[in-house]
Amino acid sequence: YFKLNQKVASRGRDGAGGSPSSPSSTILEGKAEEEGAEELPANSETWSTDQLAAFIRGLGRGPAWERYAKLCIDEELDGSTLVGAEAGALQEIGFSKIHSQKVVREINKLASGQAH
Repeated sequence: YFKLNQKVASRGRDGAGGSPSSPSSTILEGKAEEEGAEELPANSETWSTDQLAAFIRGLGRGPAWERYAKLCIDEELDGSTLVGAEAGALQEIGFSKIHSQKVVREINKLASGQAH
């Protein structure tokens, strides 16, 4: 499971902010600290629309990331539709170029197991 945690993720994976509770989890930046941590299945292809939206929200701060999460819900995107997607596809539905690249990069890290 992936656990969203804003304070720890903003410090990076160098151990300064703590470590994941198990080998199958990682800590990602997000609003979880305010709302309680949300756990996501390790296999991002199985994520529901709401789980994908939570992941997207966890990648950044501010209204843009909230808008992207809402776009995922409105477009009924889930984990299986995002794994293997290209940044251009996200740009077509309203993501900025730089943010779409970040989303694709982070999803690809998860899919390849680098986020552990």
